[in-house]
Amino acid sequence: MLDEAGEPVRQAQVTLYRNNHFQGVDQIVRFGNAPTDDLGAYEFTSLNPGIYFLTVQAQPWYAVHPSSLTDHPGTDGNAGARTTVSRSLDVTYPLTYYENATEPDGATPIQIRGGERLQIDMALNPVPSLRLVFHVPSNSNEGFVVPQLEQPIFDGFASAQTVAQAVSPGVVELTGVPAGRYNIRIQAENTVTQLNGVDLEKDGEEVDASAAEPAGTVKVVVTVPGEASTPAALGVGLIGAKADFREFRQLGPKGEAEIPNISAGTYDVRVFGAAKQYVIVAMSADGAQVKGHSITLPAGASPRVTLTLAVGVDVEGVAKKSAKPFAEAMVVLVPKNAAVDHDLFRRDQSDLDGTFSLRNVVPGSYTLVAIEDGWDLDWSRPEVIAPYVKRGRPIEVRGASSSVVRVKEAIEVQPK
Repeated sequence: MLDEAGEPVRQAQVTLYRNNHFQGVDQIVRFGNAPTDDLGAYEFTSLNPGIYFLTVQAQPWYAVHPSSLTDHPGTDGNAGARTTVSRSLDVTYPLTYYENATEPDGATPIQIRGGERLQIDMALNPVPSLRLVFHVPSNSNEGFVVPQLEQPIFDGFASAQTVAQAVSPGVVELTGVPAGRYNIRIQAENTVTQLNGVDLEKDGEEVDASAAEPAGTVKVVVTVPGEASTPAALGVGLIGAKADFREFRQLGPKGEAEIPNISAGTYDVRVFGAAKQYVIVAMSADGAQVKGHSITLPAGASPRVTLTLAVGVDVEGVAKKSAKPFAEAMVVLVPKNAAVDHDLFRRDQSDLDGTFSLRNVVPGSYTLVAIEDGWDLDWSRPEVIAPYVKRGRPIEVRGASSSVVRVKEAIEVQPK
């Protein structure tokens, strides 16, 4: 990692992302972080073949960010002279994507093949930094409130590296801010509010946080019919509709959990962590709109979400082509209401003998399809999978004491 003069950038935060197609759509998810050393070097190991992306956050070692508080009285009580800082030093590095892009859409994919060792060099270029004034709620118990600036990134948000100073009660100044679009998150007296999609472009700009929307707390209650207590290690999570938010909590002994500081939006609800594979068979909410296994929260909502769980079953069968077992077919279990029940899709690859096993299936109506060389398809998008569903095999999955449902007739493999 080098700066504009070709010198190493120390203590830069390098983040590696991977293109994950596991859920049937392209999702770029975080793989890991690594700091640069004194030589500006970083390393990620044990990478599987695939497509990756890199981002970097850093500050120029020489940067100076003067504030409005630079003027201060001299020792004799007279006003002191304002400290003069060259504009060339009041700079910062924007969040940078490989290769020298500042927006996710401009990021260059990195193809990694098995056994490869790649050297990916990046050069960071400084931009003028902004001084911003925020009018925020005062916080008498915890000192002054510092706005958190977050930039949307592939799978969530990256917090901007800024310097904060209190100007007066309810007024905070941030310096060292690169121009861009931000979400502004403010926490004061156990209350979280947020302004989304704010363009910050002008030096000295004032931002009134009074229009920020309040966040809410989602309370989740889980029941598992037939079981006397909450399964050990069972947890629940909320995932943003675009995978830009992930928050998980483990359930307490009474099957309850609270997920705080949730902004308005739509979230998928998931369960995880237990020894058995539990699935959501019913969901309702008081104070939020439910659609399938997702909830839509208005600003400041604190709904109570009730989940009914059951143990999922496995669906097993054989994929054939021209009456012969077919290996490496992509087998997809498509729910009846594919547009709503996105989390009910299941997928597997057929073995050498054509057999497949789809794990943790929720009882209900489905269509089984097998596709030759279909791994790059957005198979969980209803409009993409619909032509294959027409030639697939409808099946009804019911709960079974053995937790295994076997499809008696072979599934015919379709061409891509």
